[in-house]
Formats: sequence, C-alpha cells, structure tokens
Amino acid sequence: YIQLCASNESLMGRCAKGEMVKPSADGTARARFAGVAAGRWAAGGFQDVDGSGTMSFGAMGPREPWGFSGKPLTGP
Repeated sequence: YIQLCASNESLMGRCAKGEMVKPSADGTARARFAGVAAGRWAAGGFQDVDGSGTMSFGAMGPREPWGFSGKPLTGP
C-alpha cells in the first residue's frame, strides 16, 4: 500500500490519495496518482504481508515493513 499525504494529513492514518500496489513479474511496483495539485506532499507505504489490507501492529509497533519519504508528517 502506498499513499500521498498533503501537508494537513498524517502519514499515520489514511490519506486522501492511496492505493494497493502489486509487484510486477520483475519484482518492482509502481503507483501513479492522478489529479495531484501543486504543493507539499509526503509519501508513505507498507508491505501488506498478512493480506489484511491494513498495517498490522503489535505491542512493539508495526509488524510489517514500512517507510516514509523525507520528514514524515506526524499531525496538524
């Protein structure tokens, strides 16, 4: 799953622009977002290892691989 978050959104939740991406035969994955206005955006994503459609968490934090671009947005 990968998402684009505007400066008023948090990467820790669901942002307005997001989609599930499946890897191609060569192991790469690409996402294309239409209608992205000029401005400040951040990207975040996770590998949905268990197929739940959401990031799974345990007592110590995320249980699936994840990452953010640049400085992640943490709230308003």
